[in-house]
Amino acid sequence: MASGTISGSTNNQYIDSKIVWSSTATTSSNTSSVTAALYYKRNNTGYTTYGTGSFSITINGAKKSASKYITITENDWVKAVESTTTVSHNSDGSKSITISGSGSISGTTLGSTSCSGTAKLDTIPRASSITSASSVTLGNKCSVKWTPKATSFRYKLKFSLGSWSATTGAIQPNTTSAYTHTGYTIPLTVANQLKNAKTGTMTVSLYTYSDSSATTLIGSASTKTFTVTVPSNESTVPTVAMALSPVSELGDTFDGLYIQGKTKVKASFTGSEAKYGADI
Repeated sequence: MASGTISGSTNNQYIDSKIVWSSTATTSSNTSSVTAALYYKRNNTGYTTYGTGSFSITINGAKKSASKYITITENDWVKAVESTTTVSHNSDGSKSITISGSGSISGTTLGSTSCSGTAKLDTIPRASSITSASSVTLGNKCSVKWTPKATSFRYKLKFSLGSWSATTGAIQPNTTSAYTHTGYTIPLTVANQLKNAKTGTMTVSLYTYSDSSATTLIGSASTKTFTVTVPSNESTVPTVAMALSPVSELGDTFDGLYIQGKTKVKASFTGSEAKYGADI
C-alpha cells in the first residue's frame, strides 16, 4: 500500500490545508484504488472558522465535489471532502498521478484553497518475458529462462510445433531472480511434425498467473523459438529389408548363376519402414 500527504495553503495565512492519500493495488487488473481526503486546520490559537463550504478533490482527473459544514480550529485537522477512485497503471505496472483539492466557506476568511501534488503509486509487477530457450534434441529436456516478477506468481509453458503442442502444469519459481526451468522433456513423437527434415523450429510460450490455482492470467504470453533436432538412432532411422536375385540372359539353364556380363541383379525391397511418418 502506498500513501502520502500533500501540503497546501489557503488565502488565509492562518488556515492550512493538506491532502492525505493512500492506494491499494490489484495485480490481476493492473489498477489501484486511490482514496484521498482534503483537510483544514488553523495554525493560530483563539480563532475559529466555521460554516457550510463548497469543497472538491480531484484524483487523476476524477473530480468529486461536496457541500459540508465544518469547524476549523487549531486543535485538530478537520476533513472537508473525501473521494475514492480506481486508477489504471501503465503497461509496466508503474503509475504517478496528480491529486488536488479546492474549497471555500462563503462569508468567512476562507476564500480559496491551493493544494496539489503528485502521488507515486506502488508499481504492480507484470507478466514475465522469456530471455532464452535452449535448442534440444528430441527426447531431452529444454531449458527455458525468465525472471519472475513476484514470488507468489505461477507460470505455465506451452511448447508447440506444427499441429503438436503440450502445456506444463503450474510452475512456481519462488524467486524474483533469473530462473531456469528444465522440467519438461520434448518427446520423440514431435518427429511426426518433421517427416522429411532433421531439424525444426519449436515455439515456447510463457504464461504468467497471479493466483495459486494458475487461472488468473496477467498480460500477454511471452514467446521464444528454438531448434529441435531429430536424433539418429535405432528409434528414428528407417528399417529396410532387401533381397537380391540374378536375372540371366542365357536362359533357364543358367538361372541362379551370376555370370559376368550376362547376369543382372534384381533387388526386391520388402518390409521397409520409415519412423514417425517419414517418407522413403
